[in-house]
Amino acid sequence: MESNNLNIAVGVTNEFTCSYLPNQQERLMVTMDPISTAQFEFLLSLGFRRSGNQIYRPHCAHCQACTPIRIIVNDFVISKRQKRTLKNNQDIRVQITTENSPQQYQLYHDYICARHSDGSMYPPTKQAYSDFINNTMFKPHFLECYKNEQLIAVAVMDVLADSISAVYSYFNTNFDKRSLGSLMILKQCELAQQTDKKYLYLGYQIDNNSKMNYKRLYRPHQVLTNLGWQ
Repeated sequence: MESNNLNIAVGVTNEFTCSYLPNQQERLMVTMDPISTAQFEFLLSLGFRRSGNQIYRPHCAHCQACTPIRIIVNDFVISKRQKRTLKNNQDIRVQITTENSPQQYQLYHDYICARHSDGSMYPPTKQAYSDFINNTMFKPHFLECYKNEQLIAVAVMDVLADSISAVYSYFNTNFDKRSLGSLMILKQCELAQQTDKKYLYLGYQIDNNSKMNYKRLYRPHQVLTNLGWQ
């Protein structure tokens, strides 16, 4: 594939156990060489994601359940339920940083243990967290949510020229009633609007996975099909 007349070499992995759907095998298309941030943003528009330095897109032989989804920032219309989420969290202070902190990792550790002890990210370690979040292209941004002085939620973002890519979010599960996952998407959308970005990429919508099927609630959105973004 090409971006700005520069070739981007890609390869395909062997099949391995799917992280999202039971009794399925997963296969990925991955970039083979270091790429620029402009190339990364181009690849986002083709449905790729980032995990550490690996830029990948599902390329499964018999399944197309992972659907890339994005919000056109200036078209986003907040729902009544999302308005309630913002209202119920008016006491939450939000700040943006590019710095890693021990508090971020501890929150991530507790979240994985509480919510994803049956998944590939368990057991969490500092090294695995760093390998997942960081990369050599640029520093990720962290949208931090504080209740008083307590860090209760973090959204990891890649902030690019024309878009923001939501990499991962985690939060204190003792605050479940606050809908912190939704709050972080709404705050990322606000940030994208304030910084004149065109898109907020939310990753993959997976309708048959209860932990990955919520992204259609943010409307209007686009999904990537064989005919392009629709």
